[in-house]
Amino acid sequence: MEREIPDQKLALADKIWFGKESPFRAAREAWRHLQDELEQWEKELEAERSALAQSILGIGVGDIVAAENSGRFLRLSVNDVSLVPSENGATFVVYGIRFRKDGTLGKQRDTLYLRFEGGR
Repeated sequence: MEREIPDQKLALADKIWFGKESPFRAAREAWRHLQDELEQWEKELEAERSALAQSILGIGVGDIVAAENSGRFLRLSVNDVSLVPSENGATFVVYGIRFRKDGTLGKQRDTLYLRFEGGR
């Protein structure tokens, strides 16, 4: 709800129209509960996608991954891995901290995308 009515106004409307019953406030609490549950489901789904991506790619948090990215050599210490499915295939996303040219771990974060297209 982008423009939520303040609780005091909602309570007043409940009292004027419904007396002791509070259907508006009950609906608001149910909505908030649904939002909390949806947020929890999204977190669990992301954790499952991450675990699946790590299993498929054979890499995990803390591993070092090296690849060529846009014509340059990229070496990352992996922080997270995710999977983004689509109708045409899947994209694996590897997040991590980039190593410097001298081989030491830097502070800059970078992302590596691995796109796989499936045929039908």
